[in-house]
Amino acid sequence: MPGKWWVLTAVASAAHEKDGLKDVIEAATKSAVQMIDKLEGACGASAVETSDGFVPPKGKTAECWVEQYTNCTMSYTQIRCPDSCPMVAASPSFPCIFTCVTPEECAEYSPGHARPDFELKLCTPCSVLGCRYCTSHTECKECFPGFVLEHDRCTFYMDAHGISATVLKVLVVLIAFLVMVVLICYCRGYRSEHADENLRNMIEARRHRRLCKLHKWDRTSEKTPRRWFDLSVSMMKDDIAGWGLVKEGLCTKPEKPTKIGSRLYAPAGLQKYLPMKEEVILDKMLDAFKKSETTPAVLFSPLVKCAHFTPELRAEALQDFAEHSFWTLCAMWGFIFVLSLQQSYSCYHFYTWFDEQNVDSSDYAVLLTGLPASTTNEAQLQKMLEKQLRQHMELDEGDIHGVSIAYDLSDFTLRTEVETILSNITRHKEFQIGAFEGRKSWTSRMFEWEKQQAEDKEKTERMFNDGRLKSVGRAFVVFNKASKRDEVLEKYGVNKKVIEMPELPNVEIEGVDFDPVSVFWENQHNTDSKVGHNAVKGALKVVAFFLIVNALIILPYNVFVVGVFMSSGADLAGPSQTIAGLLLGIVNQQISAQVYNQAWFAGFKKKDRFDTFIFVLNTTVQFFNTWLGLGVTAWAVIGKEGGTVEIFSPLVDTGNIGLEAAIGDAFYAMHVPGVLYVNYIMGLLMGGVVPFAQHTLVGKIIYVWRSLPDCLLRALKLILPWAPDDLERYPRFNAEKAIEAPEMGVAWDYSAFIVHIATAFLVTAVVSASVWKLFVALSCWCLFFSLWSRFMHLRVQTASSFNGHLLDTAGWLLWSLPMGCLAGSIFVWAVRSKMVPEIHLAFRVALLVLAMILGAALWVMAYLLIIQPFRRSDAPASQHETVEEVMRMQPFSWYNCNPAYVLKCAYMKELVPDSHLSGNEALLYRRGKEYLFIEKDKQQGRKKGSKICTSSRPTWNGSTKNWGCIHG
Repeated sequence: MPGKWWVLTAVASAAHEKDGLKDVIEAATKSAVQMIDKLEGACGASAVETSDGFVPPKGKTAECWVEQYTNCTMSYTQIRCPDSCPMVAASPSFPCIFTCVTPEECAEYSPGHARPDFELKLCTPCSVLGCRYCTSHTECKECFPGFVLEHDRCTFYMDAHGISATVLKVLVVLIAFLVMVVLICYCRGYRSEHADENLRNMIEARRHRRLCKLHKWDRTSEKTPRRWFDLSVSMMKDDIAGWGLVKEGLCTKPEKPTKIGSRLYAPAGLQKYLPMKEEVILDKMLDAFKKSETTPAVLFSPLVKCAHFTPELRAEALQDFAEHSFWTLCAMWGFIFVLSLQQSYSCYHFYTWFDEQNVDSSDYAVLLTGLPASTTNEAQLQKMLEKQLRQHMELDEGDIHGVSIAYDLSDFTLRTEVETILSNITRHKEFQIGAFEGRKSWTSRMFEWEKQQAEDKEKTERMFNDGRLKSVGRAFVVFNKASKRDEVLEKYGVNKKVIEMPELPNVEIEGVDFDPVSVFWENQHNTDSKVGHNAVKGALKVVAFFLIVNALIILPYNVFVVGVFMSSGADLAGPSQTIAGLLLGIVNQQISAQVYNQAWFAGFKKKDRFDTFIFVLNTTVQFFNTWLGLGVTAWAVIGKEGGTVEIFSPLVDTGNIGLEAAIGDAFYAMHVPGVLYVNYIMGLLMGGVVPFAQHTLVGKIIYVWRSLPDCLLRALKLILPWAPDDLERYPRFNAEKAIEAPEMGVAWDYSAFIVHIATAFLVTAVVSASVWKLFVALSCWCLFFSLWSRFMHLRVQTASSFNGHLLDTAGWLLWSLPMGCLAGSIFVWAVRSKMVPEIHLAFRVALLVLAMILGAALWVMAYLLIIQPFRRSDAPASQHETVEEVMRMQPFSWYNCNPAYVLKCAYMKELVPDSHLSGNEALLYRRGKEYLFIEKDKQQGRKKGSKICTSSRPTWNGSTKNWGCIHG
């Protein structure tokens, strides 16, 4: 700083040495002020901010109601304001800025400092929340709007009228009542007539929940047909849950760009101009008045006598920092652009390598389309294909392993009948192998089954004979060897007449890159245009729900609750804060539920489209939701700190960099640990633990204890998913579906990568020391998320399959969002470094949007032109394994995943004489029921004998159970 520095030493008496530090400081300050008065032009204010910029002070007396600057070498107690505005209100952003105000205006100019100290002539903090004028540390005279004065305290108006407290009390009473009911019901014992049966179904449902997790199923193993995957299992070689689970760990690596950001972008050169933490300020003030061996010292500077004035925030340093930020972010964007292309290129080639190393059901099948609705005979269709293909290629007997025709299950009643019959078959199979025990005898069970079997057989025959089950024009043809399948596709690519038949004039062939468990068989009747229409309609519903929720809940909450607290310089607290946390959690949960429901109702034929829709829609919603959250956070900080943010003005003309630093700190506090860590732990609790406990408890209250009136039980049943219509029986299927863990959410995980990094790139537009800290936190989050995802996928969530490259391609295309945000930040720094000419604000905003679009478009064009993701070639097929060998390894196939085909094999065997689902294999594959496809001699039987078990543990009733068994 220019100007002559003066150092005066005030010699205190020997008595002062015996006094406390406060007395020493006061004595030294008094002596210093007396000596300052003798200096011509001394005042302690180095500059005054006006609409025309900074000007020197008019005299040695400070001015009223304008921001004035010091060089931070003197305390506020040394400053003297005019009698009309005697209080010094310190700036909340910088310790070297102050304003002279009246006692009633302290909180307005210095939020949080509502108590005027008439002795020190200084606005000091007040402990009363929401107070505008404090008469003491604990007493208030006037409250801010939105607060009510009660007994010298300020109460938020919602709390004052008992609204928030009443809501919390009602919740507490309901929870206490529920706990009391549970205890009473437990002590009184079972009251339901079918309590034992319902309880057994609930216990078996818990076992089903465990079996739905990701396991290694091996039908050929003699000792361990089922085992857990080790948490350290390599996902780069084995096909654990499809290609999608592998690419989550390989192809999205945000730790590289985040590490680059943490190293390249930092407020170098401006650290000394950014606001300090309170404890740092306190330490510096104490150092200034530190008692030495001789006498205390006070530093001050009469800068009014300086011939030339330069504000402390020197234009040179600000300009250098703006240019440094611009070029740093440019280098960062280019480096990340090249690095992202390299990563996507590696993913592209890794896909082929992974496909070569792992053989699955998709390597043996092709999809026939354009079949007539009357094509429902698999054996006849197989013979027609064999005859036609032999005219164009060498085809031996058995080269076509089988055909699986997709049937129209669009009618809800028909689909329910089919599922009910298949469920009956599954339950009988479970009874046969002793999967669960009941009170009924073997003879009674078999008698009931024979009766049920006859009824189901009659229903099945009517479905097919009456033409209720029709083909949707699609069928999967399964070849014995993958090489023969590839040969057929190659021949068809050259000559379409390979499958041209008079009986099937419109038939076409497509390759498949998905497993049969990834096929939504009930949606095969949907046309592509109908699915697209439903998807657009569903996306619009989600967007409308998002806008309505924000307009009716989020924005009013921020305006009428958060804004009231922030305008008073206080943070949200009390019952309103508790309710706010519950409310926001429910809103986010409902938005996610809307995304999932609309994806389901869209009617996708394959799971990869389903996952991609969830990913794109959820990423879009979360992206704008995060932007809205950042905007609300900035608005709250501005309301608390005061001032304006001028990111579209040159940095040298910015008058409140401290406010930007406060906003950056708030963004950092918003993400660390909340968004980056706590949200995932809360997601596990609210999405896994709490629903499991809640649904188990509600199920017992209704179907086991049943001690409440029926009207209350029916009301309670509304919160129990998959609840049956009556209050008597709780079928096992319903109990299983109620407590199933959520599926592996790879599509949801992809959204986190995109949104978090886009947010970090967006925050680089402000001046804050927290920016590089956020990048460091993201780098740590990458490691945390990798371990967390592995744990969730392998131990917590229900197993799922991810095939194809569509989700991966969509992920790389949406990487354009972070690239666009970083390009927008670069444009902001071009403006702040005066590289963009002075133009109207509206044009600057338009250019910012254009820069973001261009940055995103450049990445999309480079990815599509260089990587060419939609031109992926299928990996060379295996010449050794046959489809029979794959079917022996895996519990699912193109046959047992098709509901109508399984129904035929069970009750109309004459229609599929050469079926590969014979006897006990005529079961519909379901997650958690894999053990039903293990050979009988490897199952835990009803009778005594050899069991494939490893250990025993006590069960709920005190007996022991072999937990290492296949189905246990």
